[in-house]
Amino acid sequence: MKLKIKFVLLALSIASLQSCYYDNLEEIHAADDLFTPCDTSGTISYSSDIVPILVNNCGANNSCHQSGTSDSDLPLDNIQNVRDYVFDGTLMGSILHESGYNAMPKDGGSLSSCSIQKIQAWINRGTLDN
Repeated sequence: MKLKIKFVLLALSIASLQSCYYDNLEEIHAADDLFTPCDTSGTISYSSDIVPILVNNCGANNSCHQSGTSDSDLPLDNIQNVRDYVFDGTLMGSILHESGYNAMPKDGGSLSSCSIQKIQAWINRGTLDN
């Protein structure tokens, strides 16, 4: 009887050790900016902060929302167009993947949390053209 108990305990110990593993959060979520501080306390510049986000995710580099392209029904290549989509809620609704809006970027997951925070801070401060 003691031998059976020892065998069962040994088997359980080995089985429990097999279920232990180590995941590195930075490797699993490398693109999520989990460990990169996002400073939105200072000035958020349209030209320095917002335009690069839009160009890299919405416009010139992938041509989705650039005037003169096949998908230009929502052009985001100038501040007035961007403001139009800010004021009607489309910009934040789309990048936050909210119900009732087309999730953007299209087929590209979501923007980094820092990019979303910068856009939201820029909106909260009045969508300044700076």
